[in-house]
Amino acid sequence: MSQELIYEFSNDPNLLAPYYRIREECYKEVWGLKIFSGAEDEFDRRGHILIVRNGNEVVGGGRLVLRPAFSSDRLPMETESFLLHKVLPLAEKEKAIFGEIGRIALIPEYRGKKTAKIGFYLVLQAQLHHCRYLTTVAPKGQAEKYRDIAGQFGVEIQIFEDVAIADHPYYNNIDMKLLLCDLTNIPDVSHFLVI
Repeated sequence: MSQELIYEFSNDPNLLAPYYRIREECYKEVWGLKIFSGAEDEFDRRGHILIVRNGNEVVGGGRLVLRPAFSSDRLPMETESFLLHKVLPLAEKEKAIFGEIGRIALIPEYRGKKTAKIGFYLVLQAQLHHCRYLTTVAPKGQAEKYRDIAGQFGVEIQIFEDVAIADHPYYNNIDMKLLLCDLTNIPDVSHFLVI
């Protein structure tokens, strides 16, 4: 097992297919989701998919989906009755680009610090696309872990305990929490990519 992993954004079907399989297995195993499908969806086609490889073997990845200002496109967590710019009290939210990171998954032997590194690559990609507000959803315990890890690097993540996330069938009634980071308040994360 090589120690030097390759992180790259890709739309190559030969790299995406194993990533989709890995994320389905990971989400069923780690979150206990019984009906989760990792198959490609509309957000994958609109999004930026980060692939993690060990040589030619795909070992994981993650996804960033952006919603431009004034766009009617939705982020994966949004529904007709749950739109972030309507439920969050944020500065300049009407003019802001929102992003959602998610579908972060790795095969078991690479989980841990490598998961955080995927997050930093996705944050960097969001910054490059002038994203103002970066979001994700996670079960409460995982949300707190994300906040704590980011805090070690000086990145502040808010957890909105009182915002009810629209229920998706694959959440299996898990109490999901909304996380948000205002990217104007964080440092350039490119130097964190050496972890």
